[in-house]
This record gives sequence, C-alpha cells and structure tokens, in this order.
Amino acid sequence: MLAFAIRRLFEALTVMLTVALIAFALFRYVGDPVNQMVGQDATPADRAELRRHLGLDDPVIVAAALQTGALGYVLKARAGTDLEPAIRAALAGQTMLSPALVTALATARGTA
Repeated sequence: MLAFAIRRLFEALTVMLTVALIAFALFRYVGDPVNQMVGQDATPADRAELRRHLGLDDPVIVAAALQTGALGYVLKARAGTDLEPAIRAALAGQTMLSPALVTALATARGTA
C-alpha cells in the first residue's frame, strides 16, 4: 500500500511539473511583454531598461520560478536593502516585489 501511494505521488509530481513547463513555454513564446507595456514612442534604450528592471533579461530559470509560484522578486541592484524584507514577507506567506520594480512598472504604464 505504501509503495502504491509513493508511486502515485511521484506520478502526480511528474504531471504537475510537465504541465508547468508546457505552460511556461507557451507563455514565454507569446511575445515580448515590454512591447505591450510601452508605447511606440519608446526608444530601444527605454525598452532595454524596462526589460532589465522586470528581470526579463534574467535566465529562463528565474522567469520559470516566478511563473510557477515564487513569492517575490528582488532586483539584483537592490538586494542589499530589499532582501531581508523579502525573506520576512515570504516566511509570512506574503508576496514581495522590489519597490524599484514597482516604480519601473508604474512609470512604464504612465501611472507614476
């Protein structure tokens, strides 16, 4: 009976991982989200800066972690000041985004 339960658990984990990878691949290749966030007037430098702030230039594994349920994101440039609050928020089950990231998103959408 225990072997059956362990085998079923392994199969369930395999299915969940496969579905997450397929969903990530589909969302990754839909298009560049930066193009949808900024207007046509944005310069390539503005687009590159937003892409860097959003972490879209990060390795695929980071993007996959966020899409599959990571509780937060801390920009590398702000890790010294934002890391401890992010860890505390994650331990409390809350989502934490770097304030610089939120500012970049608001600026890109024209709401700041």
